[in-house]
Amino acid sequence: MDGQLPLFDSRAEQIFRRFVEFHTANPAVWKLFQRFALQLAAAGRTRYSVDAVFHRIRWHVDIETNTSEAVKLNDHYTAYYARMFMVKYPQHQLFELRKRTSAQRPAYEHDIAVIDVGPAINESILREQLRRLM
Repeated sequence: MDGQLPLFDSRAEQIFRRFVEFHTANPAVWKLFQRFALQLAAAGRTRYSVDAVFHRIRWHVDIETNTSEAVKLNDHYTAYYARMFMVKYPQHQLFELRKRTSAQRPAYEHDIAVIDVGPAINESILREQLRRLM
């Protein structure tokens, strides 16, 4: 094999390939994930949102560290970080694991990490409705 990961049949395998690449290139994310998840366990939590841990990492990197180095966390990776944490720390089953629906979908012909769906439409109408709620 030439060092490249093989092409996969399912979307889940395709996402996992990107996760492995991201995880390898960004070891600090895993360290922060462990730190914040272990804080939850130490606080007595037995269930918590893996998305909240990801948002905590974003806040820490963007606000608390006061660094210009941004890390883009793809929400597709939360399932893998949750599972990896629970493998390393089996005594802390903090996260509810759900079926990966992407495992039933075929891989994209051309994998894309981010999809730009364009600007919001009818934003002025929505903002006016929200203004009435204040």
